[in-house]
Amino acid sequence: MLRRPSPVLLSLAALVIALSAGGMVLARQDQQRMRDRQTAIDTRREIEDLRRELSRLDNARVSAGENVDLKRARLETLNAREARVLAELGRDRHRLARLLSALQLFRRNPPPALLVSPGDARDAVRAAILVRAMTPDLQRRADGYARQASAVGALRREAAAASAELFTAESVVADRKGEIERLIIEKTRLERAYAQEALVEASELRTLGALT
Repeated sequence: MLRRPSPVLLSLAALVIALSAGGMVLARQDQQRMRDRQTAIDTRREIEDLRRELSRLDNARVSAGENVDLKRARLETLNAREARVLAELGRDRHRLARLLSALQLFRRNPPPALLVSPGDARDAVRAAILVRAMTPDLQRRADGYARQASAVGALRREAAAASAELFTAESVVADRKGEIERLIIEKTRLERAYAQEALVEASELRTLGALT
């Protein structure tokens, strides 16, 4: 007849089983804790990378702003120059038109020598000579003013395009900054949650150690 195991043996067996199960639980907890620790390290690295990118975006925006400020300052100088050029052109335009009209008149309808006095004829000849002498110079000046005004207009368009590019770049940077800041907040919360879980696990391990 089989003898029933003594209560002492049963207790020892139960204790061995409990210790074995507890060891397995502790092993799983250790593995999970290591994974959580690595995840926390990765999260911290991602936060640092995001903050570096945020700093780069700020530096890029400052650099772009300085470049556009230089272009705007140059544009102001060119605006003043254009105003002077246009003022000079306005003063000379009337004079040029009168001289060109006089030249055309002398070319098309020269005054008949028999109908004018010698003094008037001499004045007419002198006027014609003066017109012919001054017209090329005035025409060159007018062409120069036109070229300068065209150059100023091109630079104004360039500065306007730079301002538009700055606005677009700032919009993109602002959107990216908002996304980065949101990710930093989210990952910081996650990092804190991992830290809190680690504290709870450490407390549980101390309690379990005291009980065993």
